[in-house]
Amino acid sequence: MLEQVAMENSRLHLCIERLKEEVVAVMADQQRRAEDIEALETERRELCELLLRSWAEDASVTAEHSEQEHCVLHGLQEIVSRLQQRGRKVGSISLRLGQELGGLACLFGTAKP
Repeated sequence: MLEQVAMENSRLHLCIERLKEEVVAVMADQQRRAEDIEALETERRELCELLLRSWAEDASVTAEHSEQEHCVLHGLQEIVSRLQQRGRKVGSISLRLGQELGGLACLFGTAKP
């Protein structure tokens, strides 16, 4: 009987040692996971900051280009307006020249009534 108790005690000590090793392994795994979580959280924060900076830079560039495009559009509108005005002036001058030529032709008798 004493021999059985000693053998059972020995088995219990072996189980306790195995469980201690498992606890140490689980704790080491838990520590590694905590470090991985911290590294991922740091990376997430850095990526969020980068995204916000990039977003702000993109908004700034978009606004700048929009302003430049507005200036170009305004310039083009001004050119079109000037061209239209010039076209009207050329038309008016052409009409007056036609009238003058008609008058001169009558003077010289080259015009047909």
